[in-house]
Amino acid sequence: MKLAFLGGGPSDALPHELRALGHEVLASPVLDWYRACLDHLDPGVYAERAWPEIRRFAPDVIVLNKGWHGWAGREGWWYVPLGLLAQCREICRRSVYICYDDPAATPITLSLGLPVGFDLWLTSCPGIGRNLFPSAWSRIRADVHEFWLAWDTRNQFPTGDAMQAAIARHACDLAVTGSPYYKPFPPPHYQTGFAGPRRDLVFAAIAAGFKVGIYGPATWLKREHGGDPRLAPYYRGWVDPRQIHVVHHIAKTCLGTHLVEGRRYDSGRLPWVLGAGGCLLHELRPGLRDEFGSAVAWYTPGDVVAFVAVLKNLLADPAKRLRMITAGRRIVLDKHTWAHRARRFIALVEGYTATR
Repeated sequence: MKLAFLGGGPSDALPHELRALGHEVLASPVLDWYRACLDHLDPGVYAERAWPEIRRFAPDVIVLNKGWHGWAGREGWWYVPLGLLAQCREICRRSVYICYDDPAATPITLSLGLPVGFDLWLTSCPGIGRNLFPSAWSRIRADVHEFWLAWDTRNQFPTGDAMQAAIARHACDLAVTGSPYYKPFPPPHYQTGFAGPRRDLVFAAIAAGFKVGIYGPATWLKREHGGDPRLAPYYRGWVDPRQIHVVHHIAKTCLGTHLVEGRRYDSGRLPWVLGAGGCLLHELRPGLRDEFGSAVAWYTPGDVVAFVAVLKNLLADPAKRLRMITAGRRIVLDKHTWAHRARRFIALVEGYTATR
């Protein structure tokens, strides 16, 4: 099967695994809409450059990841031209839309009309269909399927002296990786179910006497962006996303939170931390315990007191942490690697039956 990716994915892991299955994949820089957006390339120019390469490749399947982003210095959204997507669908046997930013991103995706005409919508939150946005599907009519982010088995851990240096740098009781989310993204993003500022959890862990390591953008030190300059002693800077698994592996525990609520919505922390052999504290959101059970330490979203109690319990019980780490890694390796996602992708594409 020949598959053309228009870019926007979190990494090259899915194309890599599809190639490993014997499929031919086109995922060139010219087709990468996200790179075009960051380079301030006009969407029309992007389409003019991308279309000849797509046409020459003649894919069986066209794949679009999200397809839109904020356009720095200009109002509105940068998004892949709908005309280009229509051209692609005309020459392809199947079309697949993927979004790992649902449900927060879903209202914007729907308003831009990007998935209209696509056969499949693969999403990190399957609740966007019947549960959260039921009125949209008479127009979109794409088949919605759960498609979480996954663990990349190509990730490597340092050894010997390099591992000792990594331990010296990253050792902590609680690792907090990512942005200092302190409110939902502004409308028209989906708003429901925000649990509260992440800095509240960080300050509570510090007040309880635990060693906290914060990794992410410098906004962690800016109040107007949800951070606080008092967190400077705990802020360890930016880590290359390709190496963040080392932090998750070394820290005694790691924090997982969601920006909003959604049925079986996962933002990636579950496979990323558990796949790295980390011990995860995560908000108890609908459907997640069904998948990971006691391999994760759950707490009620927004309940800072409960969070600290769970953290204390874990840090006082190394044997329990080891059991969780072992169980969590096994679940991920059995069900949540990019190789699993690639096989599911092909099964969904081959099993799709048009209903319109």
